[in-house]
Amino acid sequence: MKSKYIKYLLLLSMFPLAFSGCKTDSALDLNVSRVETLYEPESGKSYDLDPQGSVIFYWSKATAADGGLVVYEVVFDKPDGDFSNPVYRIASDDKGVKNSAAITHKLLNKAAAAAGAQAGETITLKWCIASSKGDGTMVSQESRTITVKRLDGFADIPPQLYMAGDGAEAKQQFKSASDGEFEIFTRLKAGTSFSFADGTTGTPQEYSINNGTLVMGGSSTVSKDGIYKINVDFNSAAVTYSLIEALEMFFPPRNNVMATLDYQGSGVWMAKKVTVEFNGGDERYKFRFLYEDGNYEWYGSKNYDNQRPTADTNASYYDLLEAPVPSDTESLFAYTYKFNGDYNGANVDVTVKMQAQGNYTHTIEPAQTEGGGEEEKYIPNELYITGSGAESERAFTKLSDGIFEMYTKLNANRDFGFADALSGDEINRYSVNNGVLIEKGTSQVAADDVYKLTVNFNAMTVNIALVTRVELYFAPTDNVMFTFDYAGQGEWKATNVTVTLKQEDWGKDERYKFRVIVNGGLVEWYGSSKADNGRPNPDEPPSYFYMFLLSDKDRWVNTYKFSLDLDGKNIDMSVRMNGDNYTHEITKVY
Repeated sequence: MKSKYIKYLLLLSMFPLAFSGCKTDSALDLNVSRVETLYEPESGKSYDLDPQGSVIFYWSKATAADGGLVVYEVVFDKPDGDFSNPVYRIASDDKGVKNSAAITHKLLNKAAAAAGAQAGETITLKWCIASSKGDGTMVSQESRTITVKRLDGFADIPPQLYMAGDGAEAKQQFKSASDGEFEIFTRLKAGTSFSFADGTTGTPQEYSINNGTLVMGGSSTVSKDGIYKINVDFNSAAVTYSLIEALEMFFPPRNNVMATLDYQGSGVWMAKKVTVEFNGGDERYKFRFLYEDGNYEWYGSKNYDNQRPTADTNASYYDLLEAPVPSDTESLFAYTYKFNGDYNGANVDVTVKMQAQGNYTHTIEPAQTEGGGEEEKYIPNELYITGSGAESERAFTKLSDGIFEMYTKLNANRDFGFADALSGDEINRYSVNNGVLIEKGTSQVAADDVYKLTVNFNAMTVNIALVTRVELYFAPTDNVMFTFDYAGQGEWKATNVTVTLKQEDWGKDERYKFRVIVNGGLVEWYGSSKADNGRPNPDEPPSYFYMFLLSDKDRWVNTYKFSLDLDGKNIDMSVRMNGDNYTHEITKVY
């Protein structure tokens, strides 16, 4: 619900309220009538705001002179305000056309913050209803008050959250658990500072922990090296972190641990050459985290019971969900997976991935038969693409420890590979074989084209995705305004293309972001790190135009805005998916 209200709040907030206050006057606007009666909530009603709560606002209908639709807003002001400069406005349900609004406590929290209330503070808000049609806006004769106690958390919640600092796996992304709540499994270094950040480039906003409370700015430390599970709740400003003693693969048929997995970094654990021995044909297993305090947290299947998987079983079978703590022998077998029947008596490699990208999951694969003892895995700090089949000697963008990304042109049937350096006596070289990252060798693709390469040293995988096209998406029309041509070195250009803004009743809508279409149809959204932006000034810092891969697919959020003077003009624009900061730029106006 939240994104819907924000979306239309943004739309309606772009035009001024043409009224002087919630009071009776003799000047009637002939385009639309006033709302005569407010029904809910009653005046003086009090609310202790809760992140999951909502309040129904309800009022009588207004009418338009032409019989058309009327648009409503719930308008908030301070108790002594006259609504000439309201502190907050929220569109009603169904794109502003219903005479009711289910307003979440989170939005009321923002209204209270806009009126000056601090976190945890109680404040009284006055509200009335604005009815609009075309250029005409009228306000209800009646106004009411409500009293709210602000959430202890933050009014503005970042869309993404990352680890930052020397004491953390910097740039590792949190998983969004729900609105305003984030979770991560990560390594922390004792006595070395870390923080949380809303971005990985430019000057992101950082947060830290103060006695279990999330605060803006600063840094934090832990007293022990180790792997931690961290939960951050911006709604309540609460942070919890727990030291993980072990991640265990548990075998209910024998009621014991069949393997302990080793942490690899970036939320990935592995156990190699685990011997699988069914117990009288029983093959069920699941996982559990053992924490420093002695408690277990169980993870298992989404299904209460399962069939044995085959080579054709969908990858979602292996998704990991938090499972109930077993209370008896019977529940010990609940929400378990089953081994492939071919694995009985064999050795397997087990990988668990608790990462922001996609669902928590795991893989079971035949063990690799490598001779001799195992060495500690080497993970390079830098990575380059090499060979005549590529835009050679380009550096990958480092997403996090062990994970690298590049947008590049590859040439058909010509060799390319990866290297951790371009010069020196000891260069480590790699290639890809059926999606697996291997040492040495070279690789080829079958078609000349542009590709997105993701190299993951933690999981030893390489994903090669065909980039079908890059588009500028114009949110007001829910359509593509123009596409870009690849120019090389991770840059796309659009030349002499027309910018056409959408004229609304309240003015021109100018919001846009980008879509990258991969593998013929999969859409990856790129936009701003901010949920909303103003129009750029001539001296706008470069960070305004930085592009981030978005988890929120709502068309209205994380958009940029064109300058209004570009409407109807032709421009050249470039998109640069390279270096530390993906970005875009208008390079010429005709």
